[in-house]
Amino acid sequence: MSETRMRRANGSQPPSDRVQVVWSDEQQYHLEYSGQGEKMPLRDTIVMLMFAGSLISLVPILALGIAAPESSSESLWWKNGVVYEVEPVSFADGNGDAYGDFQGLIAKLPYIRDLGVSAIRLNPIFRSQLSSETFDISDYRDINPVIANSIDEFDQLVSKIHEFGLHLLLDLVPNHSSDNHAWFNASRHRQSPYDDFYVWHGGIRDSAGGRQSPNNWLTVDGQSAWTWDDSREQFYLHQFSQHQPDLNWRSENLQKQFLKVITFWMKHGVDGFHMWNIDHLVEAEDLTKSEPEGRPLFTQHQPENVKITSSWRKHMDSIDPNSVLLLDVKDTESLMAKWASYQATGVMPANRLLSEQIALECGGICVNEVIERISRASYHLPFNYTVTWALGEINLPRVAYEHGRKTASALQMLQMTLPGMASTCSGEELGLTDSTLSWTQRPLMPWFKSSGDDRSVEEQEPDRLSPLSVYKQLTRLRQEPAFKSIRMNTTVINENVYSFVRYAVGKFYTRYLVAVNLGLKESEDDYVMQAGPVAVPQNATLLVANFPTDLKIVNLKKLRLKPGDGVVVEFPSNTL
Repeated sequence: MSETRMRRANGSQPPSDRVQVVWSDEQQYHLEYSGQGEKMPLRDTIVMLMFAGSLISLVPILALGIAAPESSSESLWWKNGVVYEVEPVSFADGNGDAYGDFQGLIAKLPYIRDLGVSAIRLNPIFRSQLSSETFDISDYRDINPVIANSIDEFDQLVSKIHEFGLHLLLDLVPNHSSDNHAWFNASRHRQSPYDDFYVWHGGIRDSAGGRQSPNNWLTVDGQSAWTWDDSREQFYLHQFSQHQPDLNWRSENLQKQFLKVITFWMKHGVDGFHMWNIDHLVEAEDLTKSEPEGRPLFTQHQPENVKITSSWRKHMDSIDPNSVLLLDVKDTESLMAKWASYQATGVMPANRLLSEQIALECGGICVNEVIERISRASYHLPFNYTVTWALGEINLPRVAYEHGRKTASALQMLQMTLPGMASTCSGEELGLTDSTLSWTQRPLMPWFKSSGDDRSVEEQEPDRLSPLSVYKQLTRLRQEPAFKSIRMNTTVINENVYSFVRYAVGKFYTRYLVAVNLGLKESEDDYVMQAGPVAVPQNATLLVANFPTDLKIVNLKKLRLKPGDGVVVEFPSNTL
């Protein structure tokens, strides 16, 4: 943490002093401490904090990343786009069997379009044994019969999505397949060319002559990552369930086969992919090495991961240069520099920090730390990358369940107004509170009024203060020049509030102040700035609020926000 950040966190500076994160279109990111006039290049100090499902536990960062090639402005929708993640089986039922399906999704495309999103991202749709939801794929080129009867239904879905002016991304799981996949069955019997498609080892002999696994590697659940196969008489590696054998990405045969999978779906009209579990792709070449306890040195973050994902990007470019590649990776900041070395074909990790890292005890200070970290790391990245701010995920509890509805609403406002791409898991726009992670237990989206705790789409649509209505207001704002630019200046930051101004260059462009209270206490603050990169006037027009108010003009000299409150106000660029 920089000296100025530490002083601010300890409350030793007067309230008028501000730490500012300044983002510019030229990607000149720096900290500016207005009280001292200090400037510090963000690239000089990268803060490495790590976390997972709990709010502040120190484990690796869970992240998303995106990259696409430099092209015309028409093809750069992803720079400021909103991706809407849909789990088909829990979204909308079109045939009355109580499970979501493609026909139900097609019927709800008007709803998705009216949300103001740019693309739909479908969670795994492939044929699966369902031993681990839909992540144990038994055929990468066939559809799960629960959601569609044939590939023709998928083609119909793609056509309808494009008719509505939306893009389509597919989830793929390249780290492992189902143990019922034809590739695995062929590999078990050493059939060419599938013999080396998976990670096999004969094990080591113990003192009694029996066979033991070759090392101490563990699954993500802490069990042995090796299972003996009688047919092949070898152990196979699985970093997840034993029904999900790891694919061997050192195999050139596998790499060629997977490129054919990518080609297959792109020929069916897919606009890009989201790839899961990228940090697990390649393991150390020497399978006899054991790992120190709790440190996956040989099973995660191997340097070959970057080369493999870059080969996917290059292959996708050869089919559709405007396609998009999203990655699910960890250790966000450190990986950014690695992927930046593959500028033409690499992939930039971004983050899911907003809903996972922020703690109420920290409020605006924690938010500032997160955004400082990402802006520092982004310094390395070229034009054809953008940061992705994700809120919610298929394998995580709802944000409102974890943080409460008010905080979830403030986080959503923050996510939707930061520079870069936004990603929303379906249902988060409604502020849903279910905690189930299994699609067999997670209820369908509440389209109509019911007796449940969550308000339905039908109930929220006419309510201008509902999470759904606020979400739509925010996606509309993203079409304004100030939000299409990456320019941003922070204003008030304290134990409760995080705030910033979004603006575009030009005296006739409207500017916007965003302020959210993510702390535990009500906070009244002075947001007026007469000096610095962006001037903020005393009075501004209220555009969006997630709480009841009759105000149309807001006095920024004394703006009071309760915990969970968030506002967006506008003012002309030539106010001072």
